[in-house]
Amino acid sequence: GGCPKVPSCPTRIPSLPGCVAAGVTDRTQILKNVRDAIRGRFPLYNLGFGRDVDLNFLEVMSLENNGRVQRIYEDHDATQQLQGFYEQVANPLLRDVELLYPREAVSDLTQHRHKQYYEGSEIMVAGRIADHKLSSFKADVRADAGHVLFRPTVSQQQTCPTCSTTLLNGDFKVTYDVNRDNVCDLLVANNYFAHFFAPQNLRKLNKNVVFVIDISTSMEGQKVKQTKEALHKILGDLRPGDHFDLVLFGSAVQSWKGSLVQASSANLEAARNFVKQFSLAGGRGRGLGPP
Repeated sequence: GGCPKVPSCPTRIPSLPGCVAAGVTDRTQILKNVRDAIRGRFPLYNLGFGRDVDLNFLEVMSLENNGRVQRIYEDHDATQQLQGFYEQVANPLLRDVELLYPREAVSDLTQHRHKQYYEGSEIMVAGRIADHKLSSFKADVRADAGHVLFRPTVSQQQTCPTCSTTLLNGDFKVTYDVNRDNVCDLLVANNYFAHFFAPQNLRKLNKNVVFVIDISTSMEGQKVKQTKEALHKILGDLRPGDHFDLVLFGSAVQSWKGSLVQASSANLEAARNFVKQFSLAGGRGRGLGPP
């Protein structure tokens, strides 16, 4: 029983290959193209700018790919809305989180599997405990977010301090603590339960992120201006262990680098210049900033 805290590790997320919806207008086909391109490897987050966007369609696309959707209202604080949404998903701590309960003891479970767990968030699962099963009820948590890397030095590989031969000789033991206090709360009343899971003090996972930016004429005016302002701030939040790329799409598609690059000072400065220079593309190949 209990709620173990799982150590974290970097995650590698491949870039979304190309513009999967280019030239396609059938929405069912667009959803299939996106699913086929992502194949469950990473979450997709959609932001819809303004009231005229079809948020239901974007929501289906996001949910099918383990992501979220949010409408951005055209207002003076749209930049803060964009940045605020990014901050909600900017710091993944665990992945493939599953809250487990005895199969014969529970029913009517709400969602208990999550692809990502983010800093500042909380997972809540509710359900019904079968009659006379309260004494055997327990909750476990599993998550995939830890690995151990061992790189022995030359001296560690020597059979003796003065020997020229190398040989790892002995037992390699790894010990780490998974016991934590106040990791979760479990409330039970009238044969129903609510399980709250919110581990603290986990190391942030390094992330790979691709920013896909609409530069069609539907983004003219304040929309593109506020998007650029938000991107400048978001780029400043990337850490050296993160990797990123930017993709522009309108009537044509352009990737800034074509692959993920490290969030180094030089790359971040080059990305800011790219964001500053791109403009809206009314026709194929027009309005795309320099690579």
